[in-house]
Amino acid sequence: MTREGHWLLVFQWSLGIWALVIFFGIWHSSLIRHSGFVIRHSMSSVAPHYTTSLGHAILFPRPSWAIIPRMIDIHTHAFPDDIAPRAMTSLQGRTPAWQAVGDGTVAGLLAALDRAEIDLACVCAIATKPKMVKGILKWQGSFSSDRLVPFCSIHPLDKNPRKWLRRMASQGVPAIKLHPYYQDFVVDDELLFPIYEAAIEFDLAITLHCGRDIGFADDQTDRASAARLAALVDRFPEIRLLCTHMGGWGEWDEVEKYLVGKDVFFETSFGLTHMPPEQFQRIVAAHGPEKICFGSDWPWNDPATELARIKNIVDEETFKQISFRNACQLLGV
Repeated sequence: MTREGHWLLVFQWSLGIWALVIFFGIWHSSLIRHSGFVIRHSMSSVAPHYTTSLGHAILFPRPSWAIIPRMIDIHTHAFPDDIAPRAMTSLQGRTPAWQAVGDGTVAGLLAALDRAEIDLACVCAIATKPKMVKGILKWQGSFSSDRLVPFCSIHPLDKNPRKWLRRMASQGVPAIKLHPYYQDFVVDDELLFPIYEAAIEFDLAITLHCGRDIGFADDQTDRASAARLAALVDRFPEIRLLCTHMGGWGEWDEVEKYLVGKDVFFETSFGLTHMPPEQFQRIVAAHGPEKICFGSDWPWNDPATELARIKNIVDEETFKQISFRNACQLLGV
């Protein structure tokens, strides 16, 4: 065989191999898409079950090829099995007019996700005391399902929040949850500034209860109003904030006045259950459908029911943005 013939044969073999690779890639992507997922390349290369250079286990691994869900519930809650009955009884005692639809367990949450055909849920924890932070981080690291994303918590009175947020970020936690009523703070209090600064430093999103809370009907403190949130965003323009309950439960006129248009995400739970559909549509249009994320606040609302409410009043493209695309952006998936 001549030298030219040899290289021609090598070239033909190479073309054949590349054709097989491309064919397999298209076929594999088709299977993934038909099963309800899409694939997107990510720059992160943290592998599941590895530890970081700091020796911490990965809670929320982000592989180099991330499978992106078609449906995400960005606001749920769950408790350890031995605590869930007591926790639910205590919480339900604060909200007799609003009955929970779930038992507060991880198994109950997964069953609710199955019924709603939701692929991924963010599980929000609330540390009501500084000493709870470590235990919450450990428990959320024990989730047996890769469908559950831990949103850990930090307490405003913790003496070293930066240490904890650094550890959470190193373990792959994408966000923390703060609640001004259960943790007794005002959102723009300087006491919270070290937490906000650390969250920005370590690229952690913050899920923040906004507006009033039906469990604290007698507490008239202006803790998380739209005006305070707007001032907070002006003070920390790099903060990645998810404002629950469409920017402020029960205060949506103020949300439209002060918060709509700010660089924050809104989350949908307890929106359509308490505000006129026209106002929901108006807020989505004015704030931008690319800044709205679906959340149910399970076990207080049923995810399937909440999704149906939204789907009934928005167009298909907006529903896709709300139900998973925007959450993917916020989570960095």
